Amino acid sequence: MYNAANLTTDSVHWSGQFVRDVVVVRFRPSATQAERQRAVENIHGIVVGGTVDERGDGLYLVRLCPDPTNERLFNAIGALRRMPQVLWAMPDWVLRGTGAVRLRSAARIPA
Repeated sequence: MYNAANLTTDSVHWSGQFVRDVVVVRFRPSATQAERQRAVENIHGIVVGGTVDERGDGLYLVRLCPDPTNERLFNAIGALRRMPQVLWAMPDWVLRGTGAVRLRSAARIPA
């Protein structure tokens, strides 16, 4: 997922590099599994990964259908941000460190 062919910076919506067609979603702790699933289905996505935090909650990596314009990605982010069960949603943006590509810390993203 993080190989160079899947990374893009070609967008008027986001500065910096991000993974093409992947949304990072953080749900509210009160969101049920059914609410989370409905949110993913609403944007026609598929959960392809994520992380778990110390509370047993975490981030969901959701892949969308390919779209070279990135419009589908940013439309999905907008739709997710309007859902009450979603705390935040954003592209899977990356940092280049010592040769590795890493998911940037979501702790810096305002709720």
